[in-house]
Amino acid sequence: GYSFAATAAGGICACANSIASGAAAAADGSCNAKCRGDTATACGDTNFPLQFATVTQLKGCATPTPAPTTPAPTPSPTPAPTTSAPAQQFSQRYEAENAVLAGRSPPRIETNLDDASGKKYVSNLVNGDDTITWTINVPSAGKYTISMVMQTFSGAKRVWLALNGVNLGNFLTDESQFKWTNWKIGEYDFKQGENKFVLTADWG
Repeated sequence: GYSFAATAAGGICACANSIASGAAAAADGSCNAKCRGDTATACGDTNFPLQFATVTQLKGCATPTPAPTTPAPTPSPTPAPTTSAPAQQFSQRYEAENAVLAGRSPPRIETNLDDASGKKYVSNLVNGDDTITWTINVPSAGKYTISMVMQTFSGAKRVWLALNGVNLGNFLTDESQFKWTNWKIGEYDFKQGENKFVLTADWG
């Protein structure tokens, strides 16, 4: 293809790869010949061709209006990577002898038992209204695992559980008699701060 194309005298077409030496732009009024195919458009005049640059805009009889350019899109900022704080680790022991004991039997604190923590433990949970109530404080709301160390006598034992007045069902130990066993009771939803966890005896 050619670098330049031009019209003159309303219908003459010309092409070239360069502009003649000494050529100069004429006034716009010198290019009034109407195009034969479109009388509303000027197509140069007898001695003044109208130029259109295909690559670089050049001056001719009239300066063509450059085609609008679409600005390059502004790249969206890349968000900085974020990391979540690790879940807070929390572990706390609550002794039964320091909890609130209630019931008909009633539950009682035994002392001077060498293999019990602090040499103390709670016994005599016999009747269905015998309870141990712990006040448990946690740093934030969420699920927490409850484990208990218990020793059973005369076979497996069932205990009933409640948290903040909500019944959690029951837990049945096996027949591991006369030895302390660490039981994972379950995972429960605690509220932030103070919670009441209640164990109620079933029998024996």
